[in-house]
Amino acid sequence: MSYTLKSMGYAVTSNDFLSFPTVIADASVANNAVTLTDGDVARITGPAADSRDFIQTTFDGLYFTPEDRAFLDSAWSHIDLLSGAKRSRAISSLVLAAARKQPRGVFTFTDLRYDDGRRDLRLSLREHFAETAAEYNEIAMERVVRVGRPGCGGAVRRLPRRAA
Repeated sequence: MSYTLKSMGYAVTSNDFLSFPTVIADASVANNAVTLTDGDVARITGPAADSRDFIQTTFDGLYFTPEDRAFLDSAWSHIDLLSGAKRSRAISSLVLAAARKQPRGVFTFTDLRYDDGRRDLRLSLREHFAETAAEYNEIAMERVVRVGRPGCGGAVRRLPRRAA
């Protein structure tokens, strides 16, 4: 809802009791300029920055393949080094990638029995992350101006995208 109102030209204040919606709002509503560069995405999807294995060991046999769980640990090893809007953008991209990869986006299913061959289930989390990072970057690049007063039927005009 916050992003929709922002895209309509309204000033938006957004928050949530939970941490991850606040991070997503920071990445998509509060942030108009900071994106993940190709270098950032390459680092996050590349070799791990450390030897953490919390996700691999804690969730062994659950939710994702061993390769995808290793990627999550590796991605977090890089995301932990980020700060501010860039960190929010990376976390939001990772959350969306995980939701797309999980069958029907529901984390109550803990195995792969619902694999019906859809593209989202065939892509690795690493591939999903690269795609969702690009999609979140598009949000930052959109510039919307409301012509007229809010609530008075003013037109919405999209301005050209800014260069990254």
